[in-house]
Amino acid sequence: MFAQKHGKFWEMHKLLFENYQKLTIENMKSFAQQVGLDEKAFEESVSKQAFKAAIDKDVGDGSKAGVSGTPALFVNGKRVMNRDFANIKRMIDEALAAKESEKASK
Repeated sequence: MFAQKHGKFWEMHKLLFENYQKLTIENMKSFAQQVGLDEKAFEESVSKQAFKAAIDKDVGDGSKAGVSGTPALFVNGKRVMNRDFANIKRMIDEALAAKESEKASK
């Protein structure tokens, strides 16, 4: 969230996912520096837990939705377990058809 706030979301995202088995505070400080974030501001944000409430909310929302990892995909509130193109397309088409049917019945 710190990286997003400072316009470096995708750069940080890439490093975090490339190094997901090495997510220590020290490594994350290094990643922040690599993408051009202010290291001292990053450290202060971490020490003050500036984004803890937002992260806790995201984790709670994910848990309520049955998400246990990433990526997780939902179509119209339904979890997509089989993520091949044909299945995702079918689910989207069904959701759109249901919406059109709902509109027509009003």
